[in-house]
Amino acid sequence: MAAARRLDRLAKAVVVLVVGLGVPACAGGGPITQANFDKITPGMTLAEVEAILGPGTETAGVGTTLPAAPPGPDLPAVPGVAGPDGKMSAKWMKWGDDKRHILIGFVNDKVAFKTSRGL
Repeated sequence: MAAARRLDRLAKAVVVLVVGLGVPACAGGGPITQANFDKITPGMTLAEVEAILGPGTETAGVGTTLPAAPPGPDLPAVPGVAGPDGKMSAKWMKWGDDKRHILIGFVNDKVAFKTSRGL
């Protein structure tokens, strides 16, 4: 009988502990917060962003090769846009859903733009 009471108390304690730890985690909004959005700075890599926000979802992307020299006066060179191999990539990554999210634009795998909604 005493063993059954101890087991019952232990089960109740586990429930209280799980609920006590789970409720604050849900209330905090997970990694999709204004504080975490503010930590993201231009030039960060995807790995650095994912260390803060966790894995994201690629929503759009493109890759191309730029000429080594600008093709003419109408299209001047943009220093730092193409990588050393002349290639340029751009993609948008999203964390969250349509109502509450962080959206980050990467150019050559570095943060270039960021926006958020519902934080």
